[in-house]
Order: sequence, then structure tokens, then C-alpha cells
Amino acid sequence: MGPKIRVEFAKHPAVFSPGEKVEGKVLVSADDLFKARAIEVRFRGKAHNAWYDGGRKTYYEKQEYYADEQITVWPSSGRSWDGDSLPSGVSEFPFTFALSENSPCTFEGSVGWVRYTIYAKIDIPSGLDKCTKELFTVVPMTDLNKDPQAKIIPKIFAEKKQGYFGGRPLLVEASCDKGGYVPGEVINIFLTFKNDSEYDVTAVKVKLEQKSKFYGKAWGTLTYVSKSSAAKIKEHIAIKENATGEWRGKILIPSLPPSDLPGCSIIDLKHRLQIRVTCKKNVDLTLPIRIGTFPLLPEDTSPQNYPPPAYVESVFGSVDAKEKDDGDAMSESAFTPLYAYYDWSASPYSALREEMNKVSTTY
Repeated sequence: MGPKIRVEFAKHPAVFSPGEKVEGKVLVSADDLFKARAIEVRFRGKAHNAWYDGGRKTYYEKQEYYADEQITVWPSSGRSWDGDSLPSGVSEFPFTFALSENSPCTFEGSVGWVRYTIYAKIDIPSGLDKCTKELFTVVPMTDLNKDPQAKIIPKIFAEKKQGYFGGRPLLVEASCDKGGYVPGEVINIFLTFKNDSEYDVTAVKVKLEQKSKFYGKAWGTLTYVSKSSAAKIKEHIAIKENATGEWRGKILIPSLPPSDLPGCSIIDLKHRLQIRVTCKKNVDLTLPIRIGTFPLLPEDTSPQNYPPPAYVESVFGSVDAKEKDDGDAMSESAFTPLYAYYDWSASPYSALREEMNKVSTTY
């Protein structure tokens, strides 16, 4: 079978911040003595978009790099073409790389991604090289207290005449308690109705949507947009004709990347609430929100009083991270990004959560 190779990070879980050092080791195990020319480690941070448009007639692609370094953690003496011998058992070879300060957040989308990868290879003189790779997550500090939009309450008003030939209108106003949230928080949603129509309002649906915009290039530049539902609720209500009413709903934010994807110029990321009010003619409303990694705090609240985040698997699950240039020697690689998630239910943080719901906001 020959030697085996794997990568192990010094940090568990393997979640790093921009500017941080990525440390770990390459572990090589073998039942017998074997020959090798070198053991090499490569660190790469990269964004890549690719898709076909127009019935697979045009291939659009764009990419950018945030890191691409290679080091040799074990060199042979070079005195012989077939290298030097490595012992049986397990050998460890440490490595260290540094993330740049403006590294964007790890992201996996429908036609594009941002990935950070450690590749390791044993250069075998006779036979296939032994290769492996391990992905890790980068999550920047996105402080909502420094984001003016996060403190503004989003509010929208919509009106639609009911009936097929005009008719009287249904008026709906939608808002939520603030503009910025972190995963683990609950969004409080408020709807008010003025139903001047002759039809009843029967249901409300709310969807937390992640909208991704990917930029690609072929003969020209094209944008690909995808929308993913991160969470949703539905409730049957009864707002009678010629009546007014209110509705209050809550939606828990799951593990998501922060909005905008700062540092990446080929992918843009937005989050919003998509609201549908069911009547004879449905009324649709959109409330933009911001997702960060550090929560809005009340004034005079010390950051030491907030719960440290856990790092939870993305709500969208795992992906096959095998790339076309991995080669036949690289095994299939499933990867799930981890994002900051706050558990506000744990004592003593439940009281702080109540205070955070009172954060002053601007209309």
C-alpha cells in the first residue's frame, strides 16, 4: 500500500481569522521503510466562479487568489535520484502559514466559492505521489456595532388592489426590530394590515433568504444570481375584509456567513426577509437585513458580557470540494464551512439577550 499522508491542524475546530497564523502538521505513516524525494506543503486561498450560459454554449469563469505559498517540510539530501529513506511508523512535519488581514470569509455557493486549503504531497520517485488536502474555515470579525445600517430598522409598505378588474386595496406594512443580527439571534417581524378589500387575508409566509451574486467572464462579463432559503415560517391568520389587524412572527437565524463577503471582488452576498401575504392577490414584501459575527450591544454593555460564539456547520450543509486540478491521486473531499453562532439560551446570557432586544434603533 505504501505510505499514507494526512494533514492535522493545531486548532480545533479549524476556524481562523484574517491575520492569524495557520499552524498544523503533516503526518506520514508507513508500515515499512520507503524512499521519497521530498514532502511539500502548499497553502492556497482562492475564490472561483464557473458556469455555462445559453444551453452550455458559453463558459463563464472568474477567479482571484488571496494566498498561494509552497514550502518543503522534508527535503531529501539530493544525492540520489530516488531520494532518501523515511522510517516506518508515524512521522510529523510541522508547518505555519499566515493569513492576510483582508482575507474574505469562507463561502460555498451554487456556482462559486471562497476556499482555504492545505495541500500536502510526498514526492515518490517510482510510482504515484501520495497527496492529500484539508480545507479550513476563515471567518472575519464583522462587528455590527460599526455598521450604521445594522442599527436602522428596515420598514416597507405595499399596496395591491384585490380582484381581477381593479377592486379595493389591501395595504401591508412590514418591519423588524433592527437591521443587523448574528446567527443564533431571533428576528422579530411585525406586520400591520389595512384590508379595504372584499377578500380575507389567510396566511403569512416569511423566508430568510441568502442572495448570492457571482461575476464571470468569457467574451464579456456576466452576472449569475442564486437565491437560497436559510429558514422559513408559515402561519395561517384571519384578517377579514374591511378590517385592520396585526401579526407578529419570529424566525431563528441559523449558521450563515456574514453579509457582503468583504475582501472578495467576484462574489457579493446579501441577506433579506421575503414576506408573502396570502389574499386573493398575494402581496410580496422584502426587508433587507445584515448578518454579522459580533452582535449589536446596548450602550454601556461590556463586550466581555456577551457569550463567546460556537462554530456551527453551515445551514446549507457540506459540498464536494474536489477541484479539477486536484489530480487522480487526490481523494474525494467533503467540506462543511463553520460559522459563528451565539447560544443566547445559556445562563447568564439570557438576561443580556433581553437587554439586546431593547437596543435603541433609528427609524
